[in-house]
Amino acid sequence: MAMLNSSLSATEDASLVVKIEKALNFTVEVRRLAASLWPNHRHAVTPYCFRHQWAADAKRAGTADAVSRGLGHLSNKTQRRYGTASQAGHGRVLRPVEVEAERAIRRAALRIPAIRPDEAELTG
Repeated sequence: MAMLNSSLSATEDASLVVKIEKALNFTVEVRRLAASLWPNHRHAVTPYCFRHQWAADAKRAGTADAVSRGLGHLSNKTQRRYGTASQAGHGRVLRPVEVEAERAIRRAALRIPAIRPDEAELTG
C-alpha cells in the first residue's frame, strides 16, 4: 500500500482504475489486509466502510456530483445516504480531481413544502 501511495503521490496526473471481477474476492482481501494492518481493531473493515469513507472525503472536498458518479448512483439524491463531510478523514483526505461514469446523474427535484394561505399571512 505504501508503494502504491508513493507512486500516486509522485505523479501529477495519477489515476487509479480498479476493476474487480468478483465482489466476494475483494471483500475477503479487504478484510484480510485490514486484520493484518490493524490486529487490535474490534470491527471488521469492509469495502462498505471504504465506500462510506470515500463519500465523506469527497463531500468534504465539495464534489457532490463526483460522489454520485463515484458511487455509481443514477440520482444525486442517493448520495445523501453515504457519509457526511464531518466524517471525512483529518489527515490525508482523498480529493478526487475527476470521477467518470458511464451514465449521467439524474437530478432529483427539490421538495419545497407548500405554504397554506393561513401560514402565508404569518410569514409575510
